[in-house]
Amino acid sequence: MIRNTQHQIPYPVPLHRDYTLPTGRKWDIFNANGYYRDLFISDIDFFGNIQGNLSGYHLKGKWDEKLKKITFTTVNITSEGLNYYNFTGFLFNDTDNPWLHTLTGFYELNIYHKSIGHFGWYAKTQKR
Repeated sequence: MIRNTQHQIPYPVPLHRDYTLPTGRKWDIFNANGYYRDLFISDIDFFGNIQGNLSGYHLKGKWDEKLKKITFTTVNITSEGLNYYNFTGFLFNDTDNPWLHTLTGFYELNIYHKSIGHFGWYAKTQKR
């Protein structure tokens, strides 16, 4: 029986499913408000929870297979305090570059729990 903190599931559930979002590889993020970052999505569990890191900072989030939507948050410490980055993006296949996976979306930056603004981002990785 698999237990989780919110629900008890009385039947065996596989730990992973097949997802269209590639894992276990680096994504190159371009133009995250003018900055280059490395995104690494290490795993997606059966419930769509994702683990990984963004330029070395741990991230946690969700993957929605039906919508091809990713949401994740990462936190880092700067001289301004704790910065929370809340990302939302969507996976699509570029017909001009069929060998690439592309995520694109926006993120919100919060400093001291105050929204600083919304910014665009996109990431690419090669298909295997």
